[in-house]
Amino acid sequence: KMAQLEETNHRTEDFLTNVSHELRTPINAVSGITSVMLKNEENAEKRKDLLAIQTAGRRLLGQIGDILDYTEIDTGKIKVSEETYMISSLINDIIAGERLLERENTLELIFDIDAGIPSVLLGDEKKIKKVIEHLIDNAYKFTKEGGIYVRVSALHKDYGINLCIRVSDTGSGIVEDELEKIKERFVQSDAGRNRRAGGLGLGLPIVYGLVSAMEGFIQMESTPGQGTTVFVSIPQ
Repeated sequence: KMAQLEETNHRTEDFLTNVSHELRTPINAVSGITSVMLKNEENAEKRKDLLAIQTAGRRLLGQIGDILDYTEIDTGKIKVSEETYMISSLINDIIAGERLLERENTLELIFDIDAGIPSVLLGDEKKIKKVIEHLIDNAYKFTKEGGIYVRVSALHKDYGINLCIRVSDTGSGIVEDELEKIKERFVQSDAGRNRRAGGLGLGLPIVYGLVSAMEGFIQMESTPGQGTTVFVSIPQ
């Protein structure tokens, strides 16, 4: 029975990976054509419609990326790269991406970057970017008013630094037993709330998987009705 279950899981994971890759091609085509049309379109109403298509395409590509990440984490096939990158460029990319997103609520998003972080680091830039983006996205989902505070700092160690990322929100918070479930089983907070918030609900499991693969750790603190703080530390 275990062998049959493993075989079924393997087939499902292969199917998800193949479908995800197949879907990327037409979505990239739609996004590319939309970008070209936007350059030549001056009619405000048509531009609004084209931007809506572009935003939907970006969101779908993000969800496909989530499926691929989750499958890699789940099957233990995740690989961590070590390349030099600049933390300032990484944060600028995240801010530029946030500007393009059409968020339903107008929350304040504050970035606080410690000037003491070495300008060039050695690590997996793409995975760190995904971790921060998922944490911001998760904070947005459950925050109706107030804001989100992102603090990035460095803790100096013998081997280099620990890159410390703290994301705090003024949202609905998570009750203690749900918080324990998230910590133990990497599941997102209750399905009902998640359905209203939208998305696939893979954000936190992906964050846990990526941070674990980079030999880091996560702490979560939450007060229902007051907000949640997620603290991530990743050696670089």
